[in-house]
Amino acid sequence: MMPPTIVATQKDETDPSKKYANLFEAPLGLNLYFDYDAALAHAQKEGKPSFVDFTGWGCVNCRKMEKSVWPDPQVLLR
Repeated sequence: MMPPTIVATQKDETDPSKKYANLFEAPLGLNLYFDYDAALAHAQKEGKPSFVDFTGWGCVNCRKMEKSVWPDPQVLLR
């Protein structure tokens, strides 16, 4: 079974009503959404881009991206 799609926007107040937030951890203090429609609405409200991460449990390239792209300061600024 594939994990849910993760959509992240820059840090902000976390919303306890976000779907599935109690099931997954947010790396690097990112404000993650596990529901696409909620994430898109939040990003549009904030005027910020969305980052959609599709991943697989055994995906080596996914782990490499998580270690090298997500923590990049230029990525986190957006």
